[in-house]
Amino acid sequence: MDPDRNRPSKFSEIEMKLLEDYASRLNSEIIELRKQVQEMRIDRQLRSFPSWLFRRIKRILKDRLSIRTKNRIKILLNWLSNRALKQSIGKASRYKSLASSKQGKSILILAHNYPASDGNYGGQHIERRVPFYKAAGFDVSIFVPTKNTTKKILAGNDGSPLYLAPLSQIEQIVKQTNAGQLAIHSPTPDIYEVTKNLMLDLPTHIWIHGFEARNWRELISDFSAEEIAKYGKRFDINNVERQWALSELFTNPDINKIFVSKYMRSVAEEFARTPALDSQVIHNVIDSNLFPYIPKSEEMRTHICSIRNFEKRNYATDLMSQTILNLSKMPWFSKLSIEIFGDGKHFEQDTASLLPFKNVKLNKSFVGAVLLKGIFLRNGIGLLPTRWDSQGMLNGEAMSSGVVPISNAVTAIPEFIGETEGMLADPENSEQLADGISKLVENPARFLAMSESAQVRARNQCGPKVTVQREIDLFEKACL
Repeated sequence: MDPDRNRPSKFSEIEMKLLEDYASRLNSEIIELRKQVQEMRIDRQLRSFPSWLFRRIKRILKDRLSIRTKNRIKILLNWLSNRALKQSIGKASRYKSLASSKQGKSILILAHNYPASDGNYGGQHIERRVPFYKAAGFDVSIFVPTKNTTKKILAGNDGSPLYLAPLSQIEQIVKQTNAGQLAIHSPTPDIYEVTKNLMLDLPTHIWIHGFEARNWRELISDFSAEEIAKYGKRFDINNVERQWALSELFTNPDINKIFVSKYMRSVAEEFARTPALDSQVIHNVIDSNLFPYIPKSEEMRTHICSIRNFEKRNYATDLMSQTILNLSKMPWFSKLSIEIFGDGKHFEQDTASLLPFKNVKLNKSFVGAVLLKGIFLRNGIGLLPTRWDSQGMLNGEAMSSGVVPISNAVTAIPEFIGETEGMLADPENSEQLADGISKLVENPARFLAMSESAQVRARNQCGPKVTVQREIDLFEKACL
């Protein structure tokens, strides 16, 4: 009787299903491998087999072959072993030479979204880095996997070549771009599967931003009851698959692991159930040239902006609207000028209550960097509530412009905004959000002091010298 049979399982039901599925697929692969072995050269067989298969073959040979035959095979194996070693050394030498050459200065960024000439605004936090990489002498190409079967090449807003193609074409794109390093943002299991062999040959850097390294239930408010009922089990399986991929990446000492905040690192390591070896916290860069500071006047405290994504509930657009309704009860509300930018499935629902207010301007559109710069220059307060943020980059860009942020003290937000740079409300508390704005409107001196402190904090904590320059240092080190 198996003594382990009655022991309580350490795995959940979903994890057990995944393990059974993996074991079944592995068995099928072994059967197929045995068929393919007959068609392979003996030297390729011996160099390609995993170590357990080597041991199995060795036991079979030991039991069935004569001493003379064994000696001949031993000579052959020694020759093959020395040949493989020389090839390995030569390959390593070639890649070292490659990294120190022009190819080593060529980076392929793999991202889920990237701003492009076709109007896509996603991935702006990645786009912000690219001009700095180029200024440091690196050639940059971007690959965004798509479900379309044909490859498409666009120009990013920054002029970089942007490849849209199936994920399976990654090796082809690496060759086409002559990439010497991989920069992977938000690695998911499917991305890890197709890049893990490339990681053996190319210096690789991964960035952990959020969705790829957290339990989907942390943002359960993003899903309707119908969606949870229909997709909940699939989401749970996704959790396990992501945990596996992250644990593989986190324990690989050859990969540079970058987290955008201390909070994000703690969440990701807990989710992956393993610490990330030799990891670093490097915040998303806040470009003060793109978002310059021009001292605000007292009058600017009555100019309020809110730029939010209305697609997901973690951006708290419902709290934003409720905050404005709370402000409408104040005697000076009519003196305020409020402009709201964004789009998504909740836009009409969350802004319907604001339509009667003549001093609230609704703009159903996403904004790029140029428009965003103008919005921050003409406003003094940013109403930017949230339920979950790994950094809150929009807060930082507002602060760099001297806009005082009004947000919630949740997740990573307190890591970037203190009591002297902004107003933070408790989770789900629109009354405290409105109260934060009221304190600034009613106290011009406090507004001016916070505006100055906000831009100093953004530059000191997230300026290029302490963020993107550290990333460039990693690229340079990989070229040595």
